[in-house]
Amino acid sequence: MTSGIVTGDSGKTPKIGHVQTEWPVTLLRNRRSRSIGMSGHVGAEYTTCWSLQLPQQYLLDLQHELASAAISPDGKTIAVGFANGTLQLWNIVTNPPQTARSELPLEGTSPEKHVFPLAKTFKLRQEIKKAHTAKLKRLTFNPQGTQLASAGFDNIAKLWKINLKGKLVLDKTFDDHVDFIHDVSFSPDGSQLATASYDGKIGLFSVTEDKKTLFDAHQGRIASVSFNSDGTQILTSGIYDFKLKRWNLNTQPPSLIPPVHHAQDKLLWSSLSPDGKWIASVGRGQSKLTLTSINNPNKSQQLPGHEQTIYKALFSPDSRQLATVSWDMTVRLWDLDTQNELFLLRLPTTFDEAPVWDFDFRCTPTRCWIVVPLTNGKLTIYNLGTIDYEK
Repeated sequence: MTSGIVTGDSGKTPKIGHVQTEWPVTLLRNRRSRSIGMSGHVGAEYTTCWSLQLPQQYLLDLQHELASAAISPDGKTIAVGFANGTLQLWNIVTNPPQTARSELPLEGTSPEKHVFPLAKTFKLRQEIKKAHTAKLKRLTFNPQGTQLASAGFDNIAKLWKINLKGKLVLDKTFDDHVDFIHDVSFSPDGSQLATASYDGKIGLFSVTEDKKTLFDAHQGRIASVSFNSDGTQILTSGIYDFKLKRWNLNTQPPSLIPPVHHAQDKLLWSSLSPDGKWIASVGRGQSKLTLTSINNPNKSQQLPGHEQTIYKALFSPDSRQLATVSWDMTVRLWDLDTQNELFLLRLPTTFDEAPVWDFDFRCTPTRCWIVVPLTNGKLTIYNLGTIDYEK
C-alpha cells in the first residue's frame, strides 16, 4: 500500500514523501505541540513524533490523467483540467467538523478516528465534459474570482463566468491562434486576458468588449505570459529562442522593453514578482531556479536544490516566497529573504510516469495552498497555513 512518510535531519530541509510498505502508516499532526507524527502497526502499535511544523496534505484520486489546476483567489475553489478536455470545479471545505481534524491522537486513543476524511474536505461542485476537445493545458481565475479562463491544445482559449450558484457558464471563446495555447493570464483589474501560443504569438483580449490584439512575440513556441502589478506590461518566455521579454502595453501594438534576457536552454516558464523587482525562470535541463533582476539583467542568481528539470515557478503575493515544481517529483517552497529552501514535498508518483506539468500556489489572508495535478490521476493538495516570518 502507499503511505505518507516524513524524513528529515537536523539542519536540513524536512521532506514529505510516499513509500511502499506492507503496514498501514498514517501521517498525523498535532497543532498544540506544533509537531507531526507517524502512526502505524508493526507487531505492536507505535507513534513517532518530530518537532516540525509541516503542511497538511490531501490526495484525491480522480481516475484520469490530469493536466492543469488553479485555486480561486478566496481559496475556496479548485479548478481541475484533464488531458481528455474535461473541466471540474471542487469546493474546499475550510471548516470541517472538529472531530475530523488530522491531529496526533491523545494517549490511549485510536489514530484511525482522527484521520482527515477527504469527502468532508473537498466536494465536486461541477463537471463539464469536452470543455475542450484536447488536453486542457492551463487554468486561471481572474483576480475577482468571478471568471475562469481555460486554454487547450485544441488551439482555443475560453472564458467562463461563475454564476450566483457557483457554476461555470461559457461566456467567450477565443479561436484566433493556429497552434496550441500553453498559458493564459488575467490583467490585475480583470479587464484583459492574455494568451501565449505555440504559434509564436501573444493574444490580448478584452473581457467585456469585442477587442483583441495578436502580435508576434517570439520565434517559435511561447511558454508563458504574465502581467506586472499595474497591468501596463507583460512578461513572455520563448521556448526555442531562449528569451525572456517584457512588453509595454501602452503602445499599439505592444512594444519591446529592453533589455532582453537570455536563458541557457529552452524556457518552460517565467514569472514576475509582484513587487516588480525579479523574474523567476525555469527551463529544460535546468535543475536550478534562476532569479534575474528586472532593472539589472547582469544581476542574477540561481537557487540549487531540485534534481531534475523545473517546470513552473510562482511567487507569493508579498514576493518573499517562491514555489516550484519539478520532474524530480517534488514541490519546493523557497524563502527569498534568505535564498534558502524551506521544505520539499515529495509527490505520490513515480519518475517514469512523466509525473507532473503544472501546479498552483495561492495565498489568502488565512492560509496558503499548493495544488498539484499529476498525470497518474491524483490531485495532491497541501494546506500550508499562514506564512510566518521570523523577525
